[in-house]
Amino acid sequence: MTERTIRIGQAIEILHELGHSLGMLLEHSGGVDNTSARFEGDISDYPWFDYVSVMNYEYFWLRYFDYSDGTHGEYDTDDWAKLDLAFFQQPSEEMEGLGS
Repeated sequence: MTERTIRIGQAIEILHELGHSLGMLLEHSGGVDNTSARFEGDISDYPWFDYVSVMNYEYFWLRYFDYSDGTHGEYDTDDWAKLDLAFFQQPSEEMEGLGS
């Protein structure tokens, strides 16, 4: 593995995790972190193939470096339109009350 390959992987991972901080969770799209992303067989049969996003593990591993614009088919989601810039400021259910 080259130094460049490592840096590309890290950049993709940062973009993916930033997406979570901006509200892209499984509730955002069924293709986000979908465990069926480790699909074996014909990729076109994979139900979330249309969701072309760094948030989709299948494209994450294919080194796709972008969020989806929602134009790729039935299962696609427009990540850009659903960004929640204040999402990371909201306390999670697990965190509420810890500071009291």
